[in-house]
Amino acid sequence: MTVREDLQVIDEFLAEGKGYLAKGNPVQASKELYKAVEECIRLLAEKEKLPEYGKAGREGRWWSRLLLRAARNLAQRKSEEKIFVTWTLSPSMNFISGDFIKSFRR
Repeated sequence: MTVREDLQVIDEFLAEGKGYLAKGNPVQASKELYKAVEECIRLLAEKEKLPEYGKAGREGRWWSRLLLRAARNLAQRKSEEKIFVTWTLSPSMNFISGDFIKSFRR
């Protein structure tokens, strides 16, 4: 998948999540928004060539603790604590700031 395609997938998750929020379904919204954050972490881990990305490739999948490590590593490398904070909050979130996603497009 290309970066452009990855970003389209993220945008779709965001749109679906916001749609569910507008319909008053925060449970389904949080699932879609979680997927958007997860994809952002994966995409940035690949772009930054993090060791966690390599490990996920060798193991054939990402698991939650590996995503947590990647988020922590990204936050430190980018001096953007909101990356780690957003990841730690993402399992229970009912809303995500569009600014968080937009920051990955720089």
